Amino acid sequence: MTKPKIAVCSMFRDSQVWFNKQTNQVYRLFTSLLDQTYGFENLNCYFLEGDSLDNTNETLKYISKKYKNIKLFNKEATFNSVASTTNKNRIKSMSNLGSYLINQVEEDLIFWVESDLIIKPDIIQRLYDRMVKIPENISTVISAPCYYGKDGQFYDTWAYRNIDGSNWKPDTNMRGSGMVKMQSVGSCALIRRAKNLAVNFGDGAFVELCDRVNEAGGVVFADCNQYVEHPRNEFIAGRWI
Repeated sequence: MTKPKIAVCSMFRDSQVWFNKQTNQVYRLFTSLLDQTYGFENLNCYFLEGDSLDNTNETLKYISKKYKNIKLFNKEATFNSVASTTNKNRIKSMSNLGSYLINQVEEDLIFWVESDLIIKPDIIQRLYDRMVKIPENISTVISAPCYYGKDGQFYDTWAYRNIDGSNWKPDTNMRGSGMVKMQSVGSCALIRRAKNLAVNFGDGAFVELCDRVNEAGGVVFADCNQYVEHPRNEFIAGRWI
């Protein structure tokens, strides 16, 4: 059975600062995509690079020339403060970059993943299996919660919000508890654009994207049976812009 194409969207900046195959973020994410059980041939990758001071852009150019299902875009950030990961101007700048990238996508299914995350080889397939259980005419966002390491604390405390808008604060006991309905999620998610819904980040990142989905009668979930890892030792606040 033919699988639908899924767009993979990710943004890169100075992602070659870790000089070995285990922590080089371009290498790590790319090989993780190659190993996806959903099938790399069923993925169309949309990568955005901007303002890198290392050889991130050159590496991405090499990969995009070698693989026909990788498209590379370059766009400079409009804001360069690194003061805070929740700075409104920083969020707006990153959101605009993300929206620019999503607007290049032709597919209705989009797997968004931050380029510094560690993803498992079955993450896309598992999120897709969840997605197909929801009627295809309903716009949907299903996220894999992100933690510092396999057993570390929850990472994305800003974008993940309960139905009432309060910050989601999961503990390790929630792992394996299935789908949790949310107001918004973040970091890593499979997104379905139903009925030609114009889904992008606007100025408010994943929170605004999820708001648009909810307003259109869609649904947003965190799948607690899945998770992705953020390597805490690689975290540099605001390194994107």
